Amino acid sequence: KMKDIATRYGYGYVTVYHWIHKYHIPTRIMGDYMSRTTVVSISRELKKKRGNRCEICKWDRGTCDVHHKIMQKNGGTHEEINLIILCPNCHRLVTENKLKI
Repeated sequence: KMKDIATRYGYGYVTVYHWIHKYHIPTRIMGDYMSRTTVVSISRELKKKRGNRCEICKWDRGTCDVHHKIMQKNGGTHEEINLIILCPNCHRLVTENKLKI
């Protein structure tokens, strides 16, 4: 992606990369990376605090997922009150709107 930007405007790849980091230019690539790392760290902390067990069925025999009660595309945030820990089965049911939380 950055190579495309560099060639489109006639600059070198290293120059564009340097500008992005020096001036903190928001890019989609960096935004996606930051979003993923933030969610991972929040999930890890939430599981430490609440335990790795489903908050609906209390299943604790494997890895559980952290789910947003209000989806991000609908204005949900990464705040703790908007997150719930679900087992894979409950997560699927909630996602398919077969189970309400």
